[in-house]
Amino acid sequence: MFILRFRLMALRSFMRISGIPNDGFQGASLQDHNVKAVINSLREDINRSMSRLQRLRHEADRIILLEELAIKRAIMIKEQLTQVIQAEKACEEKQKQFTFAQKDVNRHSEYLRKEESSLQSLRSTHDALTTTHKELEAERELFQFWSSAMTKRTPRASSSSTRSKAKTSANFRDHILGKTISELNTLLVQVLTMLYDDTRHARDMATGMLRSLFDPDSVNSTMNSSFSSSGPVLDRTLAVNASLAYGKRSGGERKRVDLALYFALLQLSWARSAHRAHYLLVDEVFDSLDEAGQAAVVRWCGLMSQTVGWVLVITHSRFLVERDLGEDGNMVMRARMGQKGTELTVDGRRIGVEDKS
Repeated sequence: MFILRFRLMALRSFMRISGIPNDGFQGASLQDHNVKAVINSLREDINRSMSRLQRLRHEADRIILLEELAIKRAIMIKEQLTQVIQAEKACEEKQKQFTFAQKDVNRHSEYLRKEESSLQSLRSTHDALTTTHKELEAERELFQFWSSAMTKRTPRASSSSTRSKAKTSANFRDHILGKTISELNTLLVQVLTMLYDDTRHARDMATGMLRSLFDPDSVNSTMNSSFSSSGPVLDRTLAVNASLAYGKRSGGERKRVDLALYFALLQLSWARSAHRAHYLLVDEVFDSLDEAGQAAVVRWCGLMSQTVGWVLVITHSRFLVERDLGEDGNMVMRARMGQKGTELTVDGRRIGVEDKS
């Protein structure tokens, strides 16, 4: 109806614009023709509108039917959803029960694994201890042999029913010392002679004696007897001869004896061993000696420099640094802390620094 009304209004507007009068014979004929055309057009529009309205009605019916079906399906889905929710709740409950059971299983499994690991560790420890025990048992006899062979012992006399004479038992240590103690004492006397040179003992040592080092109460009253009459410096147990009265001597004299023993052992090891270093490092071992003792040690180091490539002496003694070493030393290197670390100088010239002049 709205479309028909709109068409009539459009027709009237067209007639007014065209100047067609509402009355008159000629105008009435043309107007009738136009009205018929418009009416026919309106009829066609009405028919089309009715047809379209019919289709829309069928479509509305179909949509209503679909809505009803959708409502029914929604109700069914809601019921199914309710069932699913209930099933999920039941499943969650079962899942919780399963989780609790799984935790118990995991806890017991972990405990079982720990127990198995502990058992395996104990077995490994037992096997290792068994192996160690076997190794110790295998080495025990050898250890006992070397322990007995290297034990410091004094000769002892054993009686026999068939022999009345005493016999001395010696071990491997005694055998080694017996082969080297004589040479060690000889070297020790030589080093002592050098270290006590230019001291109050020089006159006695010039005659080949060290008697002034020994306790005067434990030696013969005759001062012209030989050094061998008072016995060696070290006995077969490596103990210092009692006549030397080592414990009664001053710290400087004991230091000289200690250094003499060290240098003698060093020379003996060089002579007996196929492996030796090509240098000797003496690090502040004689700074506590007096000036004469320090000079004597430097002379001995100069003598040993003939058998090694280098003799390096480290000292804080101003006496040794400032004295003229002569043939006892080739170079004196001074070290001090500078702004950039340790500075080394030789004859007033720094080492490792380029001359910018």
